[in-house]
Amino acid sequence: MRLLFILNELPYPAHRNGVALINHALLVRAPQDAIIDLLIAAEPDEQAEAELRRLAPRVDKVSYVGPTTARKFRVGNLLTGALLGRNVFESRQAVELLRGSAQDYDAVYLAPLMSFIDFRRASRLFLNAVDSFAQLNANAYGRSGQIKDWIKAHLYATYERRMFRHAAMTSFVSYVDAHWVRERNGTLQVVCVPNGVDTNRFKPGGEAPQPHSILFTGNFEYNPNAEAVVHIARHILPKVQARQPAATLQIVGRSPPPAVHGIPGVVTTGFIDDIVPHYRKGSVFACALRSGAGIKNKVLEAMACGVPVVTNALGIDGIEGACSGEHYVAAETDDEFADAILGLWRRPEEAARISRAARELMCTRLNWERAAQLYFGHLRALSVQHGRPRAVHHA
Repeated sequence: MRLLFILNELPYPAHRNGVALINHALLVRAPQDAIIDLLIAAEPDEQAEAELRRLAPRVDKVSYVGPTTARKFRVGNLLTGALLGRNVFESRQAVELLRGSAQDYDAVYLAPLMSFIDFRRASRLFLNAVDSFAQLNANAYGRSGQIKDWIKAHLYATYERRMFRHAAMTSFVSYVDAHWVRERNGTLQVVCVPNGVDTNRFKPGGEAPQPHSILFTGNFEYNPNAEAVVHIARHILPKVQARQPAATLQIVGRSPPPAVHGIPGVVTTGFIDDIVPHYRKGSVFACALRSGAGIKNKVLEAMACGVPVVTNALGIDGIEGACSGEHYVAAETDDEFADAILGLWRRPEEAARISRAARELMCTRLNWERAAQLYFGHLRALSVQHGRPRAVHHA
């Protein structure tokens, strides 16, 4: 089975800006019968490529076409995709490379959504959309009522309707997003492959967590994360401190929003190389997201590290098998969040029970090994539709 992965960055290291890279997780777990070429929209990085090859021996040829970060590839292709049903702005180098070789592959894997090539250049295209931006902006409009969110929701919905039809299969990481898109585009072949978590890396430590510490993690350049942590600091933390004055909010990740600085009990770390020790220090993880889409890696990682999680419906969306009261504590209002956090601190036996069950769920159903099997199973299905997968070997 010969595959081509078209990506906007070399998927190394495993995490970037605190976010697990799906494509790294897939390449290092590729099956033995797969030979994978990479087409990367970046400048060559020999050292990073050598490390990736060491970890992912099924990677064969790697081609670079230079950065495609210009707005025309994102905004321009969003507009032309919605209006014309095609990505007009393409990388000339990528087009030249694909012109003579696209048909040589049993399947082509492409991510992200607003790409630097037109989707029609590969007939057996597996599009890993990850999240539905149409649903994300529809949710935002439902909450804000602002005309800008309405425009974005309709623009993305039109783009998804017209562009997804060029893919043989489109994948999302959340069942909520997959169902939302499938309902509105009934003829599309839509699948869901939930993100995994590296349970060998994200696991409980031997040290006791910091008492009365509330944890929230993320890249705060992403607005839903910034919005959520400001809300926790301004509205939930004070309610907790009114009954437990020692309570603190640990904000871990790059670019914490200026609005949280100076709030009593708030501690920020900025960018950190290894987030695992910070998960292990938290006595509860609070996920009070107010917008966003897809599965939340931060919740998976907290559960894998044995941190009891309090979350609203948006934070738990897409996490298959997670049940309130068994794997996490559900909360929607600020008072419910405060009560749930304080309740877990008052009842450590319940917190430990929930943590154990959540960790078990991660190990059995939401690990990267299972996710990789599902992804490559779908790619294999496309190759079988194309014809019997060819026996291929490294040169």
